[in-house]
Amino acid sequence: MVLKVVLFVILLFVSCDVVEGDCEEIMVPMCRGLVGYTHTKLPNKFNHTTQTEVYSALEKFWPVMDSPCSGNFRLLACGTYLPKCTTNRRGVDITMEPCKVTCMRAKGNCKQTITDLSINPKWPDEFKCRNYVIRSRRRPRQPRQTPRRRRRRQPCIPPLRRREERSRTTFTRAYCDTNAFSMCQNITFLSATLPNHFNQTNRALLEQEMLQYEPIFDCHPNFRFLLCGVFMPFCMNENSLAEMSVLPCNETCLEVRNQCRSAHEATFGGIPWPGKLQCHRLPSGSNRQRCATPTDPVFLNI
Repeated sequence: MVLKVVLFVILLFVSCDVVEGDCEEIMVPMCRGLVGYTHTKLPNKFNHTTQTEVYSALEKFWPVMDSPCSGNFRLLACGTYLPKCTTNRRGVDITMEPCKVTCMRAKGNCKQTITDLSINPKWPDEFKCRNYVIRSRRRPRQPRQTPRRRRRRQPCIPPLRRREERSRTTFTRAYCDTNAFSMCQNITFLSATLPNHFNQTNRALLEQEMLQYEPIFDCHPNFRFLLCGVFMPFCMNENSLAEMSVLPCNETCLEVRNQCRSAHEATFGGIPWPGKLQCHRLPSGSNRQRCATPTDPVFLNI
């Protein structure tokens, strides 16, 4: 009897280790904390075995995820490349891809955006809606008068509610507003510009995307300055278009990146320095382009 108990405990621990090893935390920045689930399982259906490979494949779709066409496109792209992974009561991993209706809504609203952004001349083959399943729902069994064609019904990632989808795709003209994000206090100008340079306007999603970098906030004294300035460009003068949306200088970015890149890769499972923080995107102060540094008088409260 004692031997049976010992064997049961050993098997229990082994099974738990297997579960933890199979479902892995999402590290890809365009999906992490933004899709309503936290874990995935690889390889995916494209035979990607690492999230670094997934990041490389998804990066071209990042502008569409941030665009105001549909909040469902992020669910579709992330859910296809990083399927949701959960563990059932028996300790077995279950993966779920987006539902067919999630794909249909994303396609209906974002097909033109993908063409306009020159990402693809047509809707990408990776997201053909006929390849997704119909959401399963428990219904009481009823006798059928005539046999009907069976349709694939499985658990899947449902679309956003209509109201939530609209709230994630609000687009307005550029305006200045108070930057109240906690990670930006005492290091930046009080006002910020929205939409930002990625066409993002939803504050809740912006804050969630920025918070994923919290583990490396202290990798460099100016990391948060760079992060806040990129995601919430500084508004120095709301009456001047030239000073309404000012980005951090390229030189500041290079200093931060060179010191923080290794910490980023170590923290996020080898994911490279994120595309949104690539320094070549930022203006250079040495070329007399308008940009901001932490030593500017306005940031030192002089």
